[in-house]
Amino acid sequence: PHLPASVFRAKSVQDDITYWCGHLGCEAPAAGPVAVAYAEHLRALAREAPARLLAHAYVRYLGDLSGGRLMQKGLKHLGGQGTPDDPSLPHPGMAFFRYPEGKSLSELREQVRSVLAAAGNDLSDWQGVLDEAVDAFGRHRGLMEEVDAAGRGEKLPRAAANVAA
Repeated sequence: PHLPASVFRAKSVQDDITYWCGHLGCEAPAAGPVAVAYAEHLRALAREAPARLLAHAYVRYLGDLSGGRLMQKGLKHLGGQGTPDDPSLPHPGMAFFRYPEGKSLSELREQVRSVLAAAGNDLSDWQGVLDEAVDAFGRHRGLMEEVDAAGRGEKLPRAAANVAA
């Protein structure tokens, strides 16, 4: 089984960045130290312990499918419209929160859970995956702190900076 293509959000994120940078008259930001460290960590896992990527897929995709409420809340003050429960989300800067028609978010969540559960059926390193899930939550929290700080023109909060190290 494979994850449904609709959960992959890179194009939607790029569309939102393009929209907001045009709307606000800014350049697309470079990846911050937390994001860079996270990407390096994922590449290392892919080489050294690929099964542990399941933990990151679980946190990332199920978090997105649960509405990404923290990110959406942050965008609303810039003029975004809609709510996580509003499938129409007409605002062009909110593409990340729109999923293709045909399946509800709850159906997509169940499909992702099913695929990840099937992938984990033969795991021998459950403790490693569980430890990695804790790490993934911390890294995602650090990413949100980094984005929030950058939006306010502030330096990276200490807790988020520690995740990058």
